Amino acid sequence: MNLKEWLYAVAFADDKRGYAVGEKGIILRTDDGGLKWKDQESGVSSNLFAVSAASRDDVLIAGDHGRVLATKDGGLTWSSQPTITSSPLFAVAYHGGANTWVAGRGGAILRRNTSLATVSIPTPKLPPLLRGSPKLKGQNGSQLPFDDDDIPRATRPDKKPLKP
Repeated sequence: MNLKEWLYAVAFADDKRGYAVGEKGIILRTDDGGLKWKDQESGVSSNLFAVSAASRDDVLIAGDHGRVLATKDGGLTWSSQPTITSSPLFAVAYHGGANTWVAGRGGAILRRNTSLATVSIPTPKLPPLLRGSPKLKGQNGSQLPFDDDDIPRATRPDKKPLKP
């Protein structure tokens, strides 16, 4: 395989099926233990730094700008997952189900204890509100991000940290 992009991480679900991720949103998959690799369409152009395979088809990827991608169909489709950080994420621990951990720049260690989204989520410029969270109102009536205190609060790039 002749790639110009850097690869940053690799994970195998078993002795045959594996995934590699890297620069410019590249995702590769092998079904023969690494003899041949196929390029998969991630739908993103940001660097991807970490991959964890819970099974042959259930995979989670983390990368630049707080990006988290998931597939449940072996990479035929990838969906962006909600996140509250725009910091690069360099590590992911995912064994399927609802318990997921990612870590990144600035000491960010984020935990998610709800199931992954099964639909594509648009990628906004600012971190989205957590899905399924109670809706709190700020001083000017705007909605504030809220979580169950298992994830550190993100700081919007143009404002001071929000207080619940």
